[in-house]
Amino acid sequence: MNPAQVEAGQPYQASHELTGLLSRVVAFAFEPMPVVSWLVPRLSDRWEVLPRYFRILVEHAMTRGRVETLPGNETVAVWLPAGDPTVPPIADYERRRALVCGEHADRFAQLDAMMRANHPDGPPHEHLALLAVRPGRQRAGLGSRLLEHRHRQLDREARPAYLEASTMRAAELYTRHGYRHIGAPFAPGSCTASFWPMWRDPQSVNDEPAA
Repeated sequence: MNPAQVEAGQPYQASHELTGLLSRVVAFAFEPMPVVSWLVPRLSDRWEVLPRYFRILVEHAMTRGRVETLPGNETVAVWLPAGDPTVPPIADYERRRALVCGEHADRFAQLDAMMRANHPDGPPHEHLALLAVRPGRQRAGLGSRLLEHRHRQLDREARPAYLEASTMRAAELYTRHGYRHIGAPFAPGSCTASFWPMWRDPQSVNDEPAA
């Protein structure tokens, strides 16, 4: 953590000590989503399953990708490198997924399989695996601040980005940040909630100094 960045209210790369907190931010933000109702139908089970499941992803990104937040830790962006065979996958993922998801593990596995099937081959790129803002702080531009910060870095590296938008409203937000649709929406199993695969090509770099 860079104290100057925090004092200035700028995005910064999260430390491992924030893994649990940021995993809960994702769980709180994602719980109302239609796909979560399909993944974990019982509301009482969601608060047991979701934080532990998202912790697997956040922990992996802490060491193999990038996890960014803002002062106050009310929003988080989880980025993972993709399209590079030298980057190892999540260690022991299937066993860990089964352990934390319990009776719901099969639906999580269906979602993972559908995500893999629709992930573009393409050149090496960054995958925005998770972008979440704690309820009560949404629509305040926090997610956009994290996107803009990371996009500036990716543009300097001439590196594209990919994501799966979980709602049409989210897709419209990502479109404003330079993403475009690259395929038809897809849904896992019997789930009626769709995902929209989207891609962002690196954009020209202006003279703004690096954050």
